[in-house]
Amino acid sequence: MSPEEAERLVRSWLTSERIEIREQEDPRALMHLLVKYPQGKNGHMFAVVIPKGRDLLAISSMTRVDEGQQESMKGLMKTDEEEWKTWMHECRMQLIASGVDWGIHLGHSGKERKGPLQAFNVSEPLWFDGLTKNEMMQNLRSLWLAKLGVIHEIKYTFG
Repeated sequence: MSPEEAERLVRSWLTSERIEIREQEDPRALMHLLVKYPQGKNGHMFAVVIPKGRDLLAISSMTRVDEGQQESMKGLMKTDEEEWKTWMHECRMQLIASGVDWGIHLGHSGKERKGPLQAFNVSEPLWFDGLTKNEMMQNLRSLWLAKLGVIHEIKYTFG
């Protein structure tokens, strides 16, 4: 499958599912879309990208942690450092168990990156030789659920 054919199919599939699409300018990509998944007020924004020179579709989403929640995290770091380390460990384990690629962004002082959690991202590559509507939609769903799991952990623990 050529990158142009993949782009045509992806656009067609997203449109057929009535998923909101926003075009993004990106000189490094053949296609860079922001899509809202799932539909409705609880949807999250995902980047759907075909990088130039690659034979894959990359889907990703970044989540920034609210300032108030970061302040609560700082409080826990000061009052119970072991509890903070346990909470971060459990977040990492949850992301690993989700099966998606992920990264976390921790605040730091000097060279140490102890926290608070400032943001996290989830992503998944889908190579053209396995690109189907089902695979793309299941990847969006898996990324959304992985993201939702961490968001709920943050809300439950830090308000």
